[in-house]
Amino acid sequence: MRITQAKPEQLLGLALFNSFPPEGLTELVSTCALKVYEDGEILFFEGDPAESVLLVLAGRAVLFRGSELGRELVLSRLGRGEVINLVPALLAEQPRWQACARASGHLEVLNIPLPALRGLMNANNTFPQSLLRMLADRLARAMDLASSMSLKSTRARLAAFLICQADGLGTQPNPTQNDIAAEIGTVREVVARLLKDFEMAGWLKRDRQRIRLRDRAALERVARDQDQTSPM
Repeated sequence: MRITQAKPEQLLGLALFNSFPPEGLTELVSTCALKVYEDGEILFFEGDPAESVLLVLAGRAVLFRGSELGRELVLSRLGRGEVINLVPALLAEQPRWQACARASGHLEVLNIPLPALRGLMNANNTFPQSLLRMLADRLARAMDLASSMSLKSTRARLAAFLICQADGLGTQPNPTQNDIAAEIGTVREVVARLLKDFEMAGWLKRDRQRIRLRDRAALERVARDQDQTSPM
């Protein structure tokens, strides 16, 4: 990670700052640092004190939680214009990171100290509304994730993931089995077994890390499965 100085023009076009005059953006970046990460670098760990919020200016950040056994669950992927650590920054007096985060490819984030964030909220009438819209969107995505984890079987989650990848809506090209496991909330061994089952059924074809669908309709039927008790 390296630290440099942000430029006001890097904030242009971001919904959060649509109502800000140019001098307001100049004043903001003068109090903030631009942090640059490369692929795989950790931004912070769960439980560490959060003395600032991070606004993604370029690239993507992955929010995830890990277990002592090394398993990961991807909570969200945040792109340009999205704020990391928004909930504790707004609600907690002494906020801490609620998850871990790492860079997915080249990543640039604006490090906004919490006092500066709260000053923005007090000085600009529309800024809090923008934050609330972002918070509502984050909540909706969290509810979708919770619903998928609690109501759908692992087979269904994997089938839905593969369909999204085939449609170009995936979060990364050619994910590894570990990547897939983190996305759908399971372990690599389960992903490997299910991919083999799907391939033997004639639903997909694997060529190293590349997966091509051969029977999309069958996978769509599996993806609609709402029975969490079905075979894992």
